[in-house]
Amino acid sequence: VIAQLVLAAVATAVVFHHHAQLDAANLPRAIFASLALRAPRLPALIGALLIGLTSWLPNSQLAVWVQAQLGGSAEVPALEELLRGPRLTLSIACLSLVPAFAEEIVFRGLWTRALTTRLGVTASCCLTALAFGSYHLSFAQWLPTTLLGGLLAWATLRSNSLWTAITLHAVNNAVATMMASGLVGALARPILRYPSASLVLAVTTTLTGILLVAATPPRQPRDS
Repeated sequence: VIAQLVLAAVATAVVFHHHAQLDAANLPRAIFASLALRAPRLPALIGALLIGLTSWLPNSQLAVWVQAQLGGSAEVPALEELLRGPRLTLSIACLSLVPAFAEEIVFRGLWTRALTTRLGVTASCCLTALAFGSYHLSFAQWLPTTLLGGLLAWATLRSNSLWTAITLHAVNNAVATMMASGLVGALARPILRYPSASLVLAVTTTLTGILLVAATPPRQPRDS
């Protein structure tokens, strides 16, 4: 968590330095514009919510498959031990809200947008996705995290709003964390009972969210 906050602070400092010549009145607006911290259009926000609510399931299944190919891992038990600790609410906040803000400011607000101006959308999304997956230092999670990173980068650029990615990221992490902790057992039971149907429903809902984001015109700076 501390490392993520430091990363976000460094990214903000870089943007601050870039706009240091501006007066105090215009500096906050310039920083927000550089990081695309403008409200997304409602359909794009709804799409982000749909993706965040459901993409965790295919991602978790992919992580389980990768973990099986690697012969098992201690990562999942370690996560379960953290979630069973005495401060579950704090654990959920640390695993969902803090990464959503800190990582999005660095990977999508700063790096993706900077690389897009030099390399184009496809290259910037791919490069930051690879960096995002590698940053988490997990073999089992690398592939699903990389795919999620690419989706977050694309959603940011498509909506022209970092809040789209922050919303998607926070909801995805929060739902996955609550499912792993057993807080939503009533929802977990049908998923365990009908895994194939649940996976199809999750993928369909995720694709619906992606289509919503794709079909929504991007927010322009003058619309903020």
